[in-house]
Amino acid sequence: MNKYLAILIFQVFYFLGCSQTNSDFKRYVDRAVNYFNNGDYKNAIAYYDSILILKPEMAVAYKSRGQSYLNIGELAHGIQDLEKAISFEPLNIEQYHILGIGYSMNKQELEAIKTLEQGIQIDDSNIDLIITYAGMLFRVGEYEKAKNSYQKIYAIDVNNIDNEYFFGTTLGVLGDSISKTKHLESLLNKEIDDYLRLTIYTELERYNDFKMLKEKVEKTSYDKVYLQILISENYSKQKLYKLAISEYEDLIKQGEHSSSLLNSLSWCLIKSGDYKKALQYCNQLLNENKNDYNALGNRGNVFLKTGNYKSAEIDFKKAIQLRPAHPGVYKLYGDLLMEQGKNNEACTNYKTAIERFYVNLYEEYEILEITKNNCR
Repeated sequence: MNKYLAILIFQVFYFLGCSQTNSDFKRYVDRAVNYFNNGDYKNAIAYYDSILILKPEMAVAYKSRGQSYLNIGELAHGIQDLEKAISFEPLNIEQYHILGIGYSMNKQELEAIKTLEQGIQIDDSNIDLIITYAGMLFRVGEYEKAKNSYQKIYAIDVNNIDNEYFFGTTLGVLGDSISKTKHLESLLNKEIDDYLRLTIYTELERYNDFKMLKEKVEKTSYDKVYLQILISENYSKQKLYKLAISEYEDLIKQGEHSSSLLNSLSWCLIKSGDYKKALQYCNQLLNENKNDYNALGNRGNVFLKTGNYKSAEIDFKKAIQLRPAHPGVYKLYGDLLMEQGKNNEACTNYKTAIERFYVNLYEEYEILEITKNNCR
């Protein structure tokens, strides 16, 4: 065969192959995006797999596949894809945001904060990123940093209602009850939905106002489950634990099994003295996620109340390792050490809790008496 003819034939087949590849690529992209937008994440993943075979360094495909994995609960795969997306496009802010959320979903809260901080270093005016970051800081007990972030959000968007609410509650945790009340009451004078209004009434301990609005909302509520959660939290705030337990258990019968709900129920069960049932829920949560901070704190508290000090210490130490800035478990660990006669170590933990603004300490006179008598 003439060598020039052979070259010509090769070129024809090469370009036909490229054309076919481009056609397949476009079809894969169209289908992946369509499945993703319609919430069919498993089929979306299958097409993103095909896309990445053709273009193995396509950051947006890793990002979208990672997000799909997160949406179906395959967190490890999702995190891996999002990390790869960032390696290909290190200046893409959205990828840091989604990866931070992925770490949070996987209870890797310190990694989540580190990732969100990296995104903020690239763009410190991205309000969605800062909102997620502030919420994460609050969750792990970094209240001063959370306050600063909420202030930053307010400087960017003065009309952000949710931010004003969270800023007010953060001030309360930091012990500034006057500023907290001022911020939350200012929200009550604005056009806000009834659910947020009910939440604020609970925060401000305006229980009669809560009851009156609840009766109105019950007649028109479009989200009866969320309303029932707010009612449960209101009962818990009033220390009406048996009523709160009844509401939480009814929600479970309706199919609600979120970790926040089960942890709130466990806490109320502990307060009401039903340690056996509380332990069952704590074990259920920790079987699902061994790094559930609240479940560890609650289970450690059950062990403390029932005299299983060795197991309590294991849970408290692990919880502190997960959220070293959060004050709550330091107080419980202090209780444990005091029970064991380790007064100096107990006092160190109590003081840590106080320094980190565990305002509930000031509401529990028995702890104040312990620290007054034993901590010099």
